[in-house]
Formats: sequence, C-alpha cells, structure tokens
Amino acid sequence: MRPSPSAGSGSRARSAVDAVSSRLVGIDVARWCALLGMMATHLLALRTEAGDPTWVAEVFSGRASALFAVLAGVSLSLVSGGPRPLAGEERLARSAGLLTRFLLLGAVGQLQFEVVQHRLKAEYDADVRLEGCQYTGARWITADTPAELKAFCDAYPTRLARDAADTLAYLCTSPYDVRLAQERFPKIHFHPLREHAGLALQSAG
Repeated sequence: MRPSPSAGSGSRARSAVDAVSSRLVGIDVARWCALLGMMATHLLALRTEAGDPTWVAEVFSGRASALFAVLAGVSLSLVSGGPRPLAGEERLARSAGLLTRFLLLGAVGQLQFEVVQHRLKAEYDADVRLEGCQYTGARWITADTPAELKAFCDAYPTRLARDAADTLAYLCTSPYDVRLAQERFPKIHFHPLREHAGLALQSAG
C-alpha cells in the first residue's frame, strides 16, 4: 500500500520541526558558551605574571563577545520569521515581545549600577557618580627601562591614567588594544592587576 499524501506531509512536517528544534538547541548551547566565555574574560586573569596570555585569553578573549553578537542577530532573525517574514497581527505581536525584552534588559542593566552605588554608600559611606566612557578595561604597565616607559607614555598620552596609589595604567577599549600596544612596544609589560606588576607597585599601594 502507498502511504497517503497526508501521512507523507505529516512525516515531512515532523522532520522539519525536529530539524528546527535541533538547530535552536544548538544556538542555545552556543549562546551559553559565549556567555561563559565573556564571564571568564571578566573574572579570570588574562595575563600571567610574566605577561604572557593565559588560556582564557587565548580561547575566549574577543571571540566570546563576537559569537554572542552574531547569535543575537541570528535569534532576532528567527524570531522575526526567518526566511518567511511575519506579517499582520503576528508580526506586531513579535515586535511587541522584542521591544519588551529590550526594555527589560535596559532596566536590569541600569539597576546593576544603582545597586553598586547603594552598596558603596551603605557600606563605605562613599558617594559615587557614574559617567559613561569608551574604555572597558585597564592594564597596569611596567617597563624594563625608564626610557622605554617614557616612549610608551609619549605614544599614548590620552590612554594613560593613575590609580589611587598613583600607579600608571593603560586604558583599553578591547583586548585588541592591548595586543596592538604590545606588538608596538614589546618591552612594555601589561598587568591585569596592580599586584601582578611586582613588589615596586605593591609598595606604592
């Protein structure tokens, strides 16, 4: 007996649904990997005491955030209908859902800063004013000779700052900034923490 057309259509539909579900599970897994990678680059050291990149920097630095951004675009495409864009009321409903997510993310992100301000005030009686800037990180720097340090400072005068212990730090917008600066000045040492820079900097704290 030949299978009825309806049975064949149902089988193909189930196969299509299974394929879509497997792809979505793969996207979810990749998204979690990207999130874990971004958390690792923020919480774990990216450089050894000798100044060499750690395995976290080699594996996740720059790649995790790029993967997350790509997956965000893919997810938006899928939610919007994929190869068959939505129309009518369904499109309006999906758009409203996306807008709600964006607003919630913005509110939660701002709330995190307010929590930090509140804790600093309550626990340390410190008034904090937050201002936006282009920099996302800092690396405390040392050099083999004063001449090399001066040459580096002359090359990046707007990227340098001093902490509360008057220790010099290099401000960066991404890990690639540090890599480019290291390639240009190989005798300058970049430290993710001031304590990693050595006893001379520890004594300055």
